Amino acid sequence: MEHHSTRLQSATTSHIPGLLQITDHAREIFRQVVPEFSRTEVEHRVNHRLQRQALLDRADDLVRARARAPARHRLAGSVARSGAC
Repeated sequence: MEHHSTRLQSATTSHIPGLLQITDHAREIFRQVVPEFSRTEVEHRVNHRLQRQALLDRADDLVRARARAPARHRLAGSVARSGAC
């Protein structure tokens, strides 16, 4: 079927997952999607989202630290074997 095609078309969404949204974007999404939310409710929800983002940031730091640990171990082992210690 593809060999008869004359054009390729694709579509993507422009939605950014909630935990990846910056503060102003999240605030505007809440205002547009749920217009009946009060300003206080919107701010409460945005602040809650930011707290959840902070957990992801800490988890990401932990993942990076764990990923680097074996590399540090290999480097230290190679230095010890070379007699540079």
